[in-house]
Amino acid sequence: MEQTQKLREYLVRTKGARYPFEGHKLAELEDYSKNLYVKHLAMILCCGGDVSQEQTLFLQRLITGCECEYDLETYMRQGQEATPESLEELLDTITSDKMRDSFLLDALLLVHLGPQSEIREEFLAALCEACELRVAELEQLAELCGKILRLELCGCIETEFWPHRWIMEERWKPYFPDTVTPEWKNTDDFLIAAAGKLTPLDVTTAVPVEKSNYYVSDVSYSNTETVHFKQNKTVFFYNLEIYMNVHIRFEDVEKAIFVNCTFIGNNAQNAEDSSGLWFYNCNKVEFNQCSFHNFSGRVIHLIDLMDRQQISVKDCEFVDCFMKYHCNESDWRELGGVIYTSNVNTLINLVSTRFINCGGSNKAPYYRSSIISNCTATIYGCHFENCWHFYSSHEKDNENRYRCLFHHLQGESNNELIDSAELGPH
Repeated sequence: MEQTQKLREYLVRTKGARYPFEGHKLAELEDYSKNLYVKHLAMILCCGGDVSQEQTLFLQRLITGCECEYDLETYMRQGQEATPESLEELLDTITSDKMRDSFLLDALLLVHLGPQSEIREEFLAALCEACELRVAELEQLAELCGKILRLELCGCIETEFWPHRWIMEERWKPYFPDTVTPEWKNTDDFLIAAAGKLTPLDVTTAVPVEKSNYYVSDVSYSNTETVHFKQNKTVFFYNLEIYMNVHIRFEDVEKAIFVNCTFIGNNAQNAEDSSGLWFYNCNKVEFNQCSFHNFSGRVIHLIDLMDRQQISVKDCEFVDCFMKYHCNESDWRELGGVIYTSNVNTLINLVSTRFINCGGSNKAPYYRSSIISNCTATIYGCHFENCWHFYSSHEKDNENRYRCLFHHLQGESNNELIDSAELGPH
């Protein structure tokens, strides 16, 4: 029994090392700055009497995740030896390294993970004053602290869009475990769908499915199942895997942002039966670290009636997104087989994105231009592999200056094309 108790105590003592915080900005600093940072967090704990298991667990997870030089016991001992000189050095370091808010948020979390301590609260207030933190800034950090402690993922995401001062993802993301299940928040201002790790989500469970009819350049969608999201100021999808069994339509949204999401097409026989993402009069659309697979029709439709729509695609991947359709009309019409716009003035910025086996195939004997997108495009550091348009289902379009991936090319550099049509008109 005595040995079992020792093993149990060992597991408790080292628990934090098995669940490190990942992606914390502290990990980017030099060892000397890391040591100052953690030493003075430990000092805040030491000044207030009893230390809870949750507080030591937090500090241990931070130490492990940021690959700090010493162990928890060493930092706790150093915290008791902190001096005015070392505190001034810390203040200079967190200011010059732009780590002030990170340090104060960690201090808030530490203090409120344990029993209430008036001494700690007073010291933390003095520290905020010494860091020249304004009241409004402190209120925001305190509110974010509460959302993290309650594991309110959607609430933390919402803080990114607070007016005047955004709190970015890197500030709260390290504290969320993979086990946070998908959750929704749908208000007039926000539509947020998020999970702690990449998790399947069926959008039809959140919004009723409607029947819709569309006709968009070469393709007629009749009685098509669609879910509609309308008039939210901000849409944010995070860490979601979405099987496109229905069209997803966003209408009159100020900003639609998708981070680390995977969209899987229904691999239909033709474009008419392939579901896609539709954006009607949405000012800004952003995809970051997203992937798109197995679409037989257009992946993204941008219907821009206000001449103001912009789309950003960064660090994304499109694989096997190949539009299969039948159109008996003139040669070299613009296709937009992956990303289509109703208004060629729509601006798209593509950065560090891969397109593999993408393009289009017309059953009729007619060629097409703007194979990937008919938006006005800037393209930097992107990769295109086996991206073509075929006529009569299997014949590659003939060589022509109009045979290109983007007809409206505004700027490009450092792009790679492997067995693909030209990037722009030539």
